Amino acid sequence: MRRIGFRAFHAHNGALDVILQVGVIGIVLFVCLFIPTLTSSLRLARLGSAVGAAIVIAGLAIAVMSLSESLFLGPWIPFICLCRGMTLRAEQPPWRRLRRNAAAAHSADLSNDASLEKVAHAFLSPS
Repeated sequence: MRRIGFRAFHAHNGALDVILQVGVIGIVLFVCLFIPTLTSSLRLARLGSAVGAAIVIAGLAIAVMSLSESLFLGPWIPFICLCRGMTLRAEQPPWRRLRRNAAAAHSADLSNDASLEKVAHAFLSPS
């Protein structure tokens, strides 16, 4: 190892720092979390989701900044996990949304046209 005149406590590269601190298994787990988060948020952004676009921008910013500084470990891991959870929630299959909204539709009163519109809205809403 070369002497540099001071002790370096971390690598000035995100991927290298992850490898040095948590090993090859750690970088593999990190990549298995980071890459699917970016790809699914990119898919959401292409569908017009503002949240997906924000996650893509934040993920790319973290990746570019990590080329010259160690940013992957630390507060970014929970942030990436949160973003992954948001993308998984947004990519739920429609049948799960229908099942969740079925309880709301079942409790709606079907006595007039306004209530029918509520039921239709409950089945067709994406949330």
